[in-house]
Amino acid sequence: VKVVRKIKQLISYPELLDLSSFITPEALQSNEENHKFNKFIYQLNAVVVHFGETVNSGHIFSYIRSPDNLWYKADDASITKTNLNNVLADNDAYILCYSKLAKNEVILRETEVYTACKEPSRLLFSSTPIRPDDRAYTNIEDRATTRANVLLNISGFVEDDSPKQN
Repeated sequence: VKVVRKIKQLISYPELLDLSSFITPEALQSNEENHKFNKFIYQLNAVVVHFGETVNSGHIFSYIRSPDNLWYKADDASITKTNLNNVLADNDAYILCYSKLAKNEVILRETEVYTACKEPSRLLFSSTPIRPDDRAYTNIEDRATTRANVLLNISGFVEDDSPKQN
């Protein structure tokens, strides 16, 4: 009998995901334009959320980024405006949808980092908000740093059977 359980461990995920350090030389050779550009940065565009205690019951809704970079929550018949911090703070994310940034979009992002008002770029691109609760979660150290200091924030899985607190 196969047992399926919902993972209740907090998982942090970034708005910008840099996969450069995970690309194999074979993949670089298969796509010369990406090799010359050497950027594998992806932007979060949607998050499917499953709110419920088990995989067999609950409620599903989505957060969606609009073309003008505004965030919306699509929940049954209603669509409401929200913000990136609310999206990234949702502990019940089920599916993350990223798209690769084009060269001009990455350059724009780097310009934003370098010209931002006196905040370290590490803070600007650390898309993980401060959690309001005190539940423990595990972060794996950054695997690589790009010129834009885009963070790759991956969390480890630890099973926790304690009931979820709201």
